[in-house]
Parts: sequence; C-alpha cells; structure tokens
Amino acid sequence: MSSSQPPSEQALAAGTKLSSLVWLMEVAGREFVTYILNCGENLDSILSGITTLTPEQAANTEILDRTLRGLPEDIDQTVRVRAALSWLSECQANGQLTAQMLYLNAGGQQISVPAADDLEESIADLADAVYSALLLPDEFAEMFDHYNLRVGIYASRAIFDHPSASGFREAVMNDSTLGQLFAIEGERTGRVTKRIYLSTGTAHSIQLLRLPEIILTRAWHSIPLAEQGPMQFVEAALKELRNIRSILSRKRGITRGKIAFAGILLPEGSGLTLKGASVRSTTDDDRKLAPPSLKGQASATDFSGVTTTVSYDGDIVLEMQIPLTIRVVDGSSGNLRWPDDMHLPDEVEATINRLRFGLIMAVEREARALLVPTWRHFDDPLDTTMSLSWSDPREGAGFMPTQLTGDEVTSWASWYERLSKPYVAKIDLALSRILKASGERRDPSDVLIDSVIAWERLFGTKEGEPTFRISTSIAILLGETFEERMEIKTRLSTIYGLRSKVVHGSGHLKPSEYAFCYEALDVAIRAVRILFLDRADILQLPDGATRSSALLLGARPSPDEEPP
Repeated sequence: MSSSQPPSEQALAAGTKLSSLVWLMEVAGREFVTYILNCGENLDSILSGITTLTPEQAANTEILDRTLRGLPEDIDQTVRVRAALSWLSECQANGQLTAQMLYLNAGGQQISVPAADDLEESIADLADAVYSALLLPDEFAEMFDHYNLRVGIYASRAIFDHPSASGFREAVMNDSTLGQLFAIEGERTGRVTKRIYLSTGTAHSIQLLRLPEIILTRAWHSIPLAEQGPMQFVEAALKELRNIRSILSRKRGITRGKIAFAGILLPEGSGLTLKGASVRSTTDDDRKLAPPSLKGQASATDFSGVTTTVSYDGDIVLEMQIPLTIRVVDGSSGNLRWPDDMHLPDEVEATINRLRFGLIMAVEREARALLVPTWRHFDDPLDTTMSLSWSDPREGAGFMPTQLTGDEVTSWASWYERLSKPYVAKIDLALSRILKASGERRDPSDVLIDSVIAWERLFGTKEGEPTFRISTSIAILLGETFEERMEIKTRLSTIYGLRSKVVHGSGHLKPSEYAFCYEALDVAIRAVRILFLDRADILQLPDGATRSSALLLGARPSPDEEPP
C-alpha cells in the first residue's frame, strides 16, 4: 500500500473495512471516529495503513462495516447518513449508547467522579453516556435561532431518552430546594417552575423535561473545542448543575455579558483590562451572536491615504462579569408586569459610558473617534437562550472607521481610569449628553440642545442670570487672556441665543447656523478635557453653582493637591 496516496483512496483501493471508517469520518467528523476507536492522535496513521488496528479496534470496525452494508442499497445518501447516526446514538438495553459501547470495547473507560448526592450522580452518568452523541453534527442548526445554545438532534434525542435523565428528574423532585420550584403540573408540559425573572431582562419558566438538556447543552458550549473530552464534559455538567442549584436557592449569582461596538479597530494583540471586565477585538465566535441584519462593512480613507474597514456587527467587545438577581413569581393570576427593581446594575451602563467618553478624550484627531454600540447579549444561566438586543450603527451619526495606535490605546486606558473616579458621577449627565450629541443626533438642533445641557450641568445654577454665568465660566476655563475670554464669551452667548430660539419655538435654524451647533459640542468636550487634566479641583466640587463660583472668583488649586 503506497503511503503517497490520500488516506481515503488507499483505504478504498485496498478494499478493507477501513473504507467504512473513512465514510463515517466524512459524515460524523474526525472527533467521533477517534472516540469510537479510542485511538487518540493515531487516526491518520490508522487510515493510511501505517498503524495496525488493535483486535478491539478491528472488531469495532467490523461491526460498523457490517451495519453499513446491511442498509438497503437503494436509499439515498441523506437517509443512509441519518440511519447510521441514529443507530450510533441509540441507547441500548444496558443504558449505553452504541457509540459508547464501541468506545468501551476499544479500551475506553467510564468516567467516575465524586458526587455529592443522587442529583449529581445522575447528571454525571448522563453526561458520560451521551458524550458521543454531542460529537455528531447538528444537521438542523439553520432552523433555529442563531443566538441560542443548542445541541444536535441526535444528542437531544439521546439525552431525553436515556434512563439517567429520568433518574435526574426524579432526583430533582426529591430535592428540598429544586422540588419546591417545579410546583406547577402542566397538561402538556409536565412539571414547570413558576415564572422566573432575571435582572438581565429575561423571564421564563423552566420545564423539568428540558432541564437535563439545558444543563448538558450549557456544559458542552462552555468547553473550548480543543479541550473537549468525556472527563471534561462530565466535570462541566456538574459545574452547571451546581451553579443552577446555587442561583435558584440564593436567588442571585454571576453571569457574563458581552457588549459589542463598531467603528474602532484595536492594534493586533492589544486591549484594555478593567476591573471585572475586559475590552478586546471581536472574534468569529462573537460575531455568531450578531443578528444577520448587522452583517456588512464600512470603509473610510484618512488624510494620509490609509483606508480602514470596520464591521457593523462589531469590531470591539466589552466582556463583563455581571451580578445577577432572580425572582420567582406566581404568574397564575395573569399579572406579568416587570418588577421595577429587576434591572441591570448601574455599573454596566456606567462602564459603557466611561469607555465611550474615554475614547473621545483619548483620540485627538480631526475626525472624532466614536465607539458605536451595535449589539449586546447576556448569558442566561438557567436556560440555553441568551438575552440579545441590538441597534444598527448605520442609523447613528458621525460613524468614522478608525484604526487606533498603541499610544491611543494607552491613553484610552488612562482616560477610563480618570472617568472612574467617584466624583465624576456628579457630571454624568453632562458626559451622557456629549455622547448623544457626538454619535446619536443627526439633526444639528439636537446636537445644539444636548451640548448646551452639558454646559449647564457643568456650571449651571438657578441663581442670577444663567446665560451670563455659564458662558463666563466656560470662557475663563478655555481662554488665557482677557481678549480671548471676551471673544469666547461673545460666541457662547450667540450659541445660547440659538438654543433659546430652538427650545422656545421662536424659529428654525438656518443652514448658516449649523456650524454653531457643532461648535457648542466642541466647547463642551474642550471644557471637560481641561477640567480633568488641569482643574480637577473644580471638577470635584459638588454642583454647577459651586464650580462656576470657583471659576468666577478665581479659585486656584493648591500646588500639592492631587485628585483622589
């Protein structure tokens, strides 16, 4: 047998039983054939004839070949594949799947791990039994929502039909914590929980019949492809079970969130490490979560002739560990109103705003760099669905593809830290209005209104004449000389007049006045930059009235004063 031929041609030309293995590898995958032969990394050398089959492997190959030859010759390829895979994932009388029996016959070992009780023992047994079925392809994947975790039809059938699944469901009902939750008996659904609200924005009931599949599906998707194995799968299943039990008993836990942004490319290998979160480039796995409507790209060429291409389905992902709260509610009365206190922690939106605003501060280019939200999803530790929401970056304003430099990423991280100081919360409204004016408002009048609101949040007061006080404070902050400050104050007063015209409905902006709207935004951004870099003493004061008074009265920071 010539080793220079492709393995499949060699096997078929030799007329050996190996041709059945080659066919199975093509329809079921390399990992599955490796499993039933228990051959580790030797599959290629076996198929090429370099390594001889052990007696046990040869017996498995004979069984496989005999079964395939027993299928009717007049059936088409699709039916042949489904028949073969159904047989291999079928549970036999001894509680083992056909594929598991072949694996054990080839020297594989059943997994035995310490189990705390019947629940853990039954889920561990079930995971070990159905592991091979999860290796089989999911031929109906396109029929289901792309943002759901799922397993193939063969695995789903194997999990549902296996005796250990029945034992698991029985153990659930005997459990002092879980048994009380599955208190509702549905005519068609069987035992289900009351309605469970999650602070990530989803609500559902858990069907007891589906619980084993929920746990095993989540366990399967939690293991990196390169690390999948029977032992790893059993351990992951136990981890998922313990997490579900903990969350349902304590009514709280931790989940993972991903928030994607478009418009910005990171230098290769770079990112930001934050407290409890990280910022990194989007991966192919991340993009699978994005709705198909967000597929597409945008390109822009800067003044130096460099073209940058970004994706509407996200170029950067913020990944966070998020505190989770759940509430179990009796929905039988029909009152399904969302609980007022069940929402994401404020820190989630605060982190997003600090990142977005920090980028505006960090990148000082003629075209402003904007981090544009595109989609976000939160893992549901009690189900296989994920809470997904999205907005289309094409509907925003100021979308400019930008490739960051390493120095800009470093500056971004520094600005994020500045914006994380506790006293910054006092000007959160000003920062959020600047973000809206920069990336969300298409109408110049809206940019104007948001920008002036930011001014007022920084230096506004109910005392005296606000236009004079605010414009003078900003002029003092931005100007160096008396002449510069007078010129700035005059322009700010003009902008204030335009804003009053828009807000009070006394007229519409003329195209010649649009530039003032964007100047108002530039002024707001410059003011914030100077406050953070040079006048942290002003920034730390409690409100706009105090901040403007300090500027008007000429307060200066102590030479030794440092921001907290």
